Amino acid sequence: MEAIVKRTGVAKTTVYRHWPSRDDLIIAIIAESAFALPRPNTGDPIRDVREILLAVWGAMVQPATRGAFASVIESSASNRNLAFNHRAFLDTRTAPLKDAVTAVVSSGLLPDNTDIDLTCELLAAPVIVRGFVMADPVDPQYVDGLMDRVLGRARI
Repeated sequence: MEAIVKRTGVAKTTVYRHWPSRDDLIIAIIAESAFALPRPNTGDPIRDVREILLAVWGAMVQPATRGAFASVIESSASNRNLAFNHRAFLDTRTAPLKDAVTAVVSSGLLPDNTDIDLTCELLAAPVIVRGFVMADPVDPQYVDGLMDRVLGRARI
């Protein structure tokens, strides 16, 4: 907070009026700088999932996104409260993917008892690793193969 006050010239009381704690400020920065997942509505829930995953990968390879993501991971690793707040933030930001996977289930392409959260994690995690950790360029064929593995018969 001291660094922000120093860099901006804003009074400390003003900063604390808007963000009562460092964690609140970090979550606000994340919310402001984070990319929003698209909400495609192609009429094909499988295609909608694909478009979302490609958008996630595309965002992950951007230097600004990678830097912000790295900072959040580092801060959350040592701060349970921040990790909890970040998780709540992610729950709202991942809604488009959850909605798209739910549409795949609702369309009958996956069983009714499909674990939506787990399916989203299985789809998104490898994409995030390829984009964020490995900085690989977006690879639609990789996404297609991943979707084949995770969604199985829904992709056939």
